[in-house]
Amino acid sequence: MEAPNVNPSPRAKFQAIKACVDAHRSLIERQDFVLAIDTAEKEFVWQKASLVGNANDAAAAFYKLQGVHEFIKTLRTLAEQPTPLPQLDSRGISHEFK
Repeated sequence: MEAPNVNPSPRAKFQAIKACVDAHRSLIERQDFVLAIDTAEKEFVWQKASLVGNANDAAAAFYKLQGVHEFIKTLRTLAEQPTPLPQLDSRGISHEFK
């Protein structure tokens, strides 16, 4: 028997509440929500692009934009279980150099 997870991730805590998961899925499928998130992301990009004056500003803006992109990705996939990557069978591969 598996030991209970005494320190679950915030995603696991959220996914443990079925009503929240169902409501979240219906929310992220709504066209007005999708349009609002996409427009907010574009507005943020537009604001950051207008403030770039040198290479340091560009690097800072890049990291902020990357953070926004990762946040939106997390928000959209919050109700979904991560799928494990398929493992390749490496028993038949020769690792010898010729």
